[in-house]
Amino acid sequence: MHAIDFIYETIPQLYEGIETKPAKENDFCVCCNRPVRETAVPEEVCEVSIYGKLEIHCMPCQLLYQSNEKYLGVEGYRGRKVLFTNEGSARFLNTLMQTMADEKVSIREKAAKSQEGHTVYPNEDKSIKETGEAHEVVINEGSPVIGKLGMLVGAGMAISKSKAVFYAPGKHFDKLKGLAPLFTIKQIGGFAMVNDVLDEFDGSEPYVFIRDFGKKKAQLVQNLNVSSGEKSLFACSSDGAMRINKKAYLALRKYVNTNFEGKSKASVSDFFRTIRSMAAGYTSVSDAQEKLKEMPKIGELLRILPTCPHERIDLTTAVDKGL
Repeated sequence: MHAIDFIYETIPQLYEGIETKPAKENDFCVCCNRPVRETAVPEEVCEVSIYGKLEIHCMPCQLLYQSNEKYLGVEGYRGRKVLFTNEGSARFLNTLMQTMADEKVSIREKAAKSQEGHTVYPNEDKSIKETGEAHEVVINEGSPVIGKLGMLVGAGMAISKSKAVFYAPGKHFDKLKGLAPLFTIKQIGGFAMVNDVLDEFDGSEPYVFIRDFGKKKAQLVQNLNVSSGEKSLFACSSDGAMRINKKAYLALRKYVNTNFEGKSKASVSDFFRTIRSMAAGYTSVSDAQEKLKEMPKIGELLRILPTCPHERIDLTTAVDKGL
């Protein structure tokens, strides 16, 4: 089963509200590069305009392109214009702005700036510096930009038939609380997600792990893989599907935590850099052994790491950035 079909069948609630039309015999999804008849929803397609060009998407792929206010909230407001001031002035000026709702934005802004006894500031920092407060004066509400999965740069998720975790680091966390009925939401980002996925999913049942939704939706879909079993997992993004050997990952993480406790970040970085450089062929085995000779049981560790240089580089990157 294609991983995007796995997502469709695992969390169908996310597909609520997607508009489709009957599929034709030769319809082809430009996102997953499959005939629609071979997807999880063979009888329906989505016709969407992407930068003025009409595209056919299968229903499973359309998830990444679809706005979903119920679960993904409002990302922001296009054309929103606000100024800042103290609480009393903000109350007065916002009331004034409501009475001027039919006026042009430029006229409303000029009026807000010209009220005697009420000074407004262009940003929060300036307002706090001058008044000790920063309350919004809404000149123009703007139009809401509804959240889309395929625009959540830095966010990720891992789902199986029995468990669903959504990773919402930084600013995403407060905006994605609508996902709470479907997911356990964690404020974890970057390669720290890998640590959590290893704790949450043991591979006893298949799961899909997206470590970054990014913005390149078609590339993400084409890189999706289903993880299963105890040996490895796929950390998927638009940049590729990083295959991570679980045993090697855990061994390397434990080795670093044990042998570099209390040591400088520079020494840890140099350790990882040496292993990656050796895997890439920039550093000879003998030179690497010389640099690492003081490290206890380094030979045992290296024998556990993947022999494939690409996997070894990806593994050390994941552990290094996930610490």
